[in-house]
Amino acid sequence: MAELAGPTRLDVEEEDGRIVAVTPAARLVVTLAPLGIELATADGAPLLAPPSGAAAALALDPLRPLPAHGDDAALDPSARYLGLTYGVDGALLGSYVSAGRAPRWYALTAVERWELAGPTIRLQTTTNDVIGRTANVELEFLDDATVRV
Repeated sequence: MAELAGPTRLDVEEEDGRIVAVTPAARLVVTLAPLGIELATADGAPLLAPPSGAAAALALDPLRPLPAHGDDAALDPSARYLGLTYGVDGALLGSYVSAGRAPRWYALTAVERWELAGPTIRLQTTTNDVIGRTANVELEFLDDATVRV
């Protein structure tokens, strides 16, 4: 696979609780808390946005684990898919967390710190995981219109 040249221009700044990155073809906005990632074309046409209601659900109680998934999961996806989420097998968690054997969903909830390294924005985020995991997310501009997460 050929490497892309990177963006011709990348302007990044933090303003009003958001990281805003702009190239000639795209605008990336990362909301710091609750975490949200939005990508739009330069003229404002949305390409990627958090699910409807995700920010409100995380803001209500960011430490509340999301419902179980797997056989015991609720059928309503809006109850468990809140932006960037991950599942953990309940059997691996151990009984000390009172989750039982059912798998659990957790979400990335807020940006603790971030840095710009060339065309890459590196985020360290908090989660609502019961054992306090953090997550590292990289948003790399491969060219003016392509972002790799």
